[in-house]
This record gives sequence, structure tokens and C-alpha cells, in this order.
Amino acid sequence: MDLCFIFLAYLPYFIAKGVFGDDVKSVSVMEGDSVTLHTDVVKQRDDLIVWSYGSENTVVAIINGKDISTKLSEDEKFKDTLKLNHQTGDLIISDVRSQHSGLYTLRIRINNKVSYKKFNLTVSSHFPPLNHITKPTQDPENTKLNNKSSKSPDQRLSVITAVSCTAVVCVIIIIIISIIIYIKKRKAVLVKSSESKNHLNDEIISISSISTCEDEESSKCLMKNNNTGLKQDQCEDDLTSSCLIKVMHF
Repeated sequence: MDLCFIFLAYLPYFIAKGVFGDDVKSVSVMEGDSVTLHTDVVKQRDDLIVWSYGSENTVVAIINGKDISTKLSEDEKFKDTLKLNHQTGDLIISDVRSQHSGLYTLRIRINNKVSYKKFNLTVSSHFPPLNHITKPTQDPENTKLNNKSSKSPDQRLSVITAVSCTAVVCVIIIIIISIIIYIKKRKAVLVKSSESKNHLNDEIISISSISTCEDEESSKCLMKNNNTGLKQDQCEDDLTSSCLIKVMHF
């Protein structure tokens, strides 16, 4: 049975009961979401519920309790988007599009009493239309300041971390260079000190060698002096020269 035929058959009954009013409930939904228009009643066995759309009252859904039947619109606009709650008669619209915006009228016959509700459905897009987007005019300096001030806390934390790491690395490099310079200077001092000690040891050895040589040669010279009659002063000069020559060759 055609939806319009069913609605027209009950229309005189609705009019005779004088139930038409002016109250309209506004309902807003985002495009792509689902929306439920509530009857706020619990359907009884013989209740008749009619949903219509637009100012022309195009019938989109009917629950005829008496005949135990449900009808949904086959209009291309509502194809595969309408559902009815069989317990309450609520109209469910899924995957809402802008074309579903408009006036929805609910007519209910319960125990021979007729009531109705009106819903004005508004469907909003997730993004504003492009022609409504206006770019503010700013000079380059203000733009730079705004970009700097609009940095997120995470970006600021990253900048602070990078600066801190750079500073730590620089300090470590300076410490390493200072340690290397200190070690080189220390080595130079130790080498110089070692050379001085070696030189002093050589001098001590030379003096000791000369003394030992003089003692040995002095004894020989005195013995020779006794035999040849050589003077003591001349003997001392000879042994000193002789010992010096020996130490130098050594």
C-alpha cells in the first residue's frame, strides 16, 4: 500500500481532531552522523504513527499498528538512511546529509486521540565553507611575532632541550681541551726536570771520577816522586791533567 495513500486516508481524521499546532523543536546534527527524532511515547498495538517531510508533508515512514506493518520511503533522498524504532516509533536518520535538512512532522493516533510534533532538522558541515574563510592581513613583522608566540609547549620544550644539550657539549669539549693542555705542560715539565737531573748526575759522576782518579794517580805520583825526585806541585798538575783526559774519554 502506498505511503501517500495511507496518509491521505487518515488525514481527514487528523484534521477533524484539530490537533495541528505551531510548536517546532530544533535539532542540529553534523553531516555524516546519525540523528533520532523521538516520539516520547511507547507504541501500543493499534497506534498509527506517520512521519512526513517538508512543507508539502511528503510521507517518509508509517507504522500502522492495526495492520502490523511498517513502510519507509523509497525516495532517492532517503534511500537506505531511514529506520523506525518499533517500540516507540522514533525516526532514525543515519549518515545525515545537507539534503536531509528541513521540517519533519510526526502524527500519532493513540486510543483514538491524535497528537503531533514538528522537528526542524539542521545539518552542519564539519568544515566551514571556503568562501567564508578570510585571511587576515598582517605585516611580516607581526606575522613573525605571532608565529613565535603560537608555538606549542612541546615545541618550546624541544628548543630548550636542544639549547641545553648544546651548552653541555660545549662545556665538556672545553674541559677535555683544558685537560689535554695540562697533561702536555705537565709532561714538558717532567721531561725538563728529568734532563736537569741527568745532567746533574753526569756532573756528580764526573767529579767523583776525577776525585777517584786523583787519589789513584796521587799515590802513583808520590811513589815516583820518591824515586825520581819530582816535585809535589808538578806531580799534582800532571795527575789533574791526566785525570781530566781520562774522564773526558770515559
